[in-house]
Amino acid sequence: RSRVTRWLAADEEPDQANRRAIDAFEFALERLTSRYRLETALKWLEGLNPHLGDARPSDLLRNGRVAEVLAAIEADETGAYA
Repeated sequence: RSRVTRWLAADEEPDQANRRAIDAFEFALERLTSRYRLETALKWLEGLNPHLGDARPSDLLRNGRVAEVLAAIEADETGAYA
């Protein structure tokens, strides 16, 4: 948490890997908040997702698996069942 606090205070910039993860989270969150309230979108990111084999979208985003999370968001938007 102290590293994130430094990033937010602009005392330090995230490294490239963390910057990519932050960008992925921001993109996914923006996509989700176009459909859900912020609280629900955050729960969606942290919950187990059947479209992702019951993995948490946030875990996949941390590991650079952005395309899979975006596909799950699209499946959710179209009402597809896993």
